Amino acid sequence: MIGIVVVATVAVTAIASVFIYSTVNTPSIPVKVSIRPGDTTADIALALSSRAIIKSALLFRLYVKERHADERLQSGEYHMRTGMSNEEALELLLKGPYVKYYKITIPEGMTVRETARAVAKASPIKEEQFLASAKKSGYDIPFLKELPDESLEGYLFPKTYTITDKTEAKDLVSMMLWQFQKETSGLDMSYVRSRGLGLHDAMTIASIIEKEVRLSSERELVSQVIYNRLDRQMALQMCSTVQYALPKWKEELTYSDLEVDSPYNTYLHTGLPPGPIASPGIASIKAALQPKPGNYLFFVLTGDDGSHTFTETSEEFERVKKEYGR
Repeated sequence: MIGIVVVATVAVTAIASVFIYSTVNTPSIPVKVSIRPGDTTADIALALSSRAIIKSALLFRLYVKERHADERLQSGEYHMRTGMSNEEALELLLKGPYVKYYKITIPEGMTVRETARAVAKASPIKEEQFLASAKKSGYDIPFLKELPDESLEGYLFPKTYTITDKTEAKDLVSMMLWQFQKETSGLDMSYVRSRGLGLHDAMTIASIIEKEVRLSSERELVSQVIYNRLDRQMALQMCSTVQYALPKWKEELTYSDLEVDSPYNTYLHTGLPPGPIASPGIASIKAALQPKPGNYLFFVLTGDDGSHTFTETSEEFERVKKEYGR
């Protein structure tokens, strides 16, 4: 009996010890936490609780909701510690990180200068810093060897990028160039090569497609028109290339605009312009690499949704233009 009592006493003492230990505050240990742009309060609460920074993800979410602070939590990297109260953790998230994140979205069809403005608007990187870094030299990336000059027009791949306040302009440009390398490295260039053209030519065609097309179903058709006109040594007569030659984009071109003295004026010069006129997305790049077979030589805007009518002859083209008042 005495042995049983001793064992029972030891067991009770052990249980009590566990209970007491579990109620003691978590030791304060430094923890580095990254909150990404777009993380919800639930995401943040889970991240903090999983690192023992706070005790309960649910209670933290309720506390944030009570303080009406859901929309004020800032992304970035934080120096926090385990065993913080909900109030302490929230105060840090409202104050802001020691490293702040910025999300920069670059849509398809932006020029280098437009990209620089978008970057400057969304991050601490200044427009002139970005433009100074957007040159071919200084980057050791395979595809750059095929570029004929310093311009990176057309090669800053459109995408959403996340940077910090420590990211320099050159770092961001490098990210964009490596993204281009990643997106295009597996694409089939055989059709382009068979025409005696290279990457720079393909990207020039892709950029024209990007600027001329609003409906994705028409990309390969515009590509068809471009290749057919090149085959016949016809001037491409693409308004988008003339727009690129002008100081700023215009809603409508005038006849005098079509006479602007520039190698990008494809009304005056046959063949492709010197290079891309914007950064195309992957859909336009693929269309430039493989046009839809056919004999179209012309297209004209006829739909309110941005759709075009494609024709094989100039007579049919003029008839459609007249019908739609173009």
